Amino acid sequence: MKNTSYDLYLVAGNITIFCGSHSDDFKRDLLHSSLYGQLLAAKSGNHRELYWSKYTNMLGNLAWVQESNSLERVNFAPNSLLRIITDRTAKLISDDERQSLADAFSRLAELSNESEAIGSFIKRLQANSPAANNDNDDDQFLPTKTSLSNIAAVVTIVRKDKVAVTIQVLAHTSSRIGIDILDQTKLRPSEDNKDNIMVNLSLLNESNYGNFRKAIDEKTNSKIKTELIHIHEPLPD
Repeated sequence: MKNTSYDLYLVAGNITIFCGSHSDDFKRDLLHSSLYGQLLAAKSGNHRELYWSKYTNMLGNLAWVQESNSLERVNFAPNSLLRIITDRTAKLISDDERQSLADAFSRLAELSNESEAIGSFIKRLQANSPAANNDNDDDQFLPTKTSLSNIAAVVTIVRKDKVAVTIQVLAHTSSRIGIDILDQTKLRPSEDNKDNIMVNLSLLNESNYGNFRKAIDEKTNSKIKTELIHIHEPLPD
């Protein structure tokens, strides 16, 4: 793993960004435990509040020390996922980390629509769409004129001090669910007045995690190649 200003992964289709320099061992332990928690939470289907509860509770059982966990209703103006997350984490991450977030989103948006990473990201977003049971692939995930598609995007920003800031954004889009939600004004608040922004701050206790490492590595081993995708930086021209 190359230590650059940021390191970008898709974990079960959710975005994880390491800001600054972190050891390979730390990144591996965080990614594997996060993957395990997300795979278990995904069994909740499109019940996003239950997903969040199961995911954060599972991390707490795996030596992640939770500093805070908040759920709130935010009636944000139509916006991009990047802007929504940037606004909500304004007091939680540094300027350098905010730049890493923007750079990572730009890198992801540059990838081909046919890439494995984009496929994984879109699949995770689509799992929360009411069109997910549509048998017509051509129309799948394309809302009708009178409907809005739900999306639930989960992004984890691992700060330079190793604290993981994980945010889940619940929103609607009236256009086809795609990678353009990252940086284009595609998202609007849900109309149900429920909590739509969840934020968790946690720190992996590296010493205690040694008690779980072997078991988690074994449980995630068969999923690493398909559910853990490293987005490498492009080679210079």
